[in-house]
Amino acid sequence: MKNEIVIIGTEPPCARCDYLTRMVQDIVEEMQLDVPVRHVAYTSNGAHRVAAESGLLPGTAKDVAKKLAVRVN
Repeated sequence: MKNEIVIIGTEPPCARCDYLTRMVQDIVEEMQLDVPVRHVAYTSNGAHRVAAESGLLPGTAKDVAKKLAVRVN
């Protein structure tokens, strides 16, 4: 299986997701790595598959805060 970098975020990408994706793509190019970078929506089957492989659940920062009982604005 070929390695890839998957950015899991919102669709369309929020400013942070977009920035992170562009930053990672720039670093991959700068390091001349042959690794695809892609962005997927946290609600997609792909995001659920990637998360499940790590024993995680995809979600937003608000989902994480809710699970941890941390208040966010």
